Amino acid sequence: MGYIYSWVYVNGDIPVGHITALDNGNYAIAGYVGGGNSVQFGASITLNPTGVRAFLIATFDNTGNWIWAKEWSGAHSTSEVIAHDITADSTHIYVTGYFRTSMTFNGITHNANTNGNPDFTDLFVAKATISGNDVWAKVSDGFGADSGKGVAVASNGDVYVTGY
Repeated sequence: MGYIYSWVYVNGDIPVGHITALDNGNYAIAGYVGGGNSVQFGASITLNPTGVRAFLIATFDNTGNWIWAKEWSGAHSTSEVIAHDITADSTHIYVTGYFRTSMTFNGITHNANTNGNPDFTDLFVAKATISGNDVWAKVSDGFGADSGKGVAVASNGDVYVTGY
């Protein structure tokens, strides 16, 4: 059984969405989708993530036409990557949240510091271009459950993250 949310078709786990306006007049959302489930944006964009959950970014124009969508999973079947907030500057999109077990971004796999506890998570902040290309991801290496809850970017490019 799938669900239809306006113009997004979700088969399984429901994405949690956060939205930001882009300087080019388009919009970007961040959220997550359950691994093994598919999400279809319009008629031609389908995501099929692996792991428990993967975070996603998708962009659309002011008439609701999807431009691109991309998901980032982890390297393990137990990986979970959740986006909690999104913002943008004139050329980039920034997302923060948490990951459990591992997260792969820009070809680099980041492993969570679980200290032997599979419930521990690490915070991430990721930067992508407004056209969907990976730039970088930074992760915490704290002891316990860490999560990014808010992200902002200053006019000089400095990125600020809140969370725990």
